[in-house]
Amino acid sequence: MADYPATVADTLEWKAAPVPSEDVIAQCQGRPVRVTVRASLTNAYGITLNPGQAVKIASGQAAFVRPGDAGLGGVLVVEVLS
Repeated sequence: MADYPATVADTLEWKAAPVPSEDVIAQCQGRPVRVTVRASLTNAYGITLNPGQAVKIASGQAAFVRPGDAGLGGVLVVEVLS
């Protein structure tokens, strides 16, 4: 079970994922998603995740999700690092 609410890429616009209060892993499920993580106010990085792939998001970092090339329906599941 995820530690934070899942974010579904159900619109072509960027959708905000929950901002974690601790370091987390965000994993793609279903269809590919594009994820942008804001590392600071002036620095952001983006990545396309395929199902099963994950990216680390540090405490307090804002992440945004939108569908990958395969269309709507990808899900970003966020879990605390153990």
